[in-house]
Amino acid sequence: MLAIQINNVKFVYPNGNVALKNINIEIEKGERVALLGPNGAGKSTLLMLIHGLFMPTEGSIKVFGIPVNKENFSKIKSKIGMVFQDPNDQLFCPTLWEDITFGPYNLGLPDDEVIKRGKNALKIMGLNGYEQKPPHHLSIGEKKKAAIATIISMNPEILMLDEPTANLDPKTRNELINYIKKICDEQDITLIIASHDINFIPLIAEKAYILKQGEIIAQGKIVDLFSNTKLLIEAGLEPPLITYFFQLLNQHIFDCPIMPLPLTIEEALNKIREQLKNKH
Repeated sequence: MLAIQINNVKFVYPNGNVALKNINIEIEKGERVALLGPNGAGKSTLLMLIHGLFMPTEGSIKVFGIPVNKENFSKIKSKIGMVFQDPNDQLFCPTLWEDITFGPYNLGLPDDEVIKRGKNALKIMGLNGYEQKPPHHLSIGEKKKAAIATIISMNPEILMLDEPTANLDPKTRNELINYIKKICDEQDITLIIASHDINFIPLIAEKAYILKQGEIIAQGKIVDLFSNTKLLIEAGLEPPLITYFFQLLNQHIFDCPIMPLPLTIEEALNKIREQLKNKH
């Protein structure tokens, strides 16, 4: 079943700036997909269009077969949860508990269901005990987790994250990755991540669309796209460090080049073990 279907979409801002053009995307239910590109490539705008916050200038978008338009905005909103790059855009209540339960209450759910969902969202994101904390007192990492919790409490079928690892230290970044993985593993959810954090994407996504200046210039499995370092550089993206390192090893050290290139430390270790084993 298609969760997202985008056909020939173009979007022009009121000032005449063409943000997106010739966008065609299909995302199956349950897939984990990345939208990659440098700042200004159109990733955030595309998320806004999928969510129905913007309407395409040309073309069409469907979410589970429902056309994205003003008439269907409530239906679309009930299926999609979007986490913005700046968590302060989503945390506006005096306490974290009020923020997390705000959405479920606005869905008209009874108190017991709201409480159940709120507690579950806190547990999933590792925020138990934070209920009465003012969101503005939280660290940036805690705010990121809290923003995701406010969306998880609404049980979306599609979760969209805009630059989720931006401004995070390595420890908090790794924690957030594990929480996102947990959400995907435990819930039947479709994940869409807009990011230029190339080292993060292989840990969480299966396939990607690469955008440059508002157009899709490549699409496919992560392992195939990231093995093409020339493509990434042309798109304004730095190849993952481990991938670039193994490209150099292929050129200067290994007698038998390793392909596809590893995307993570774990994959790299396995590739090296294979090389050593073949030499004995």
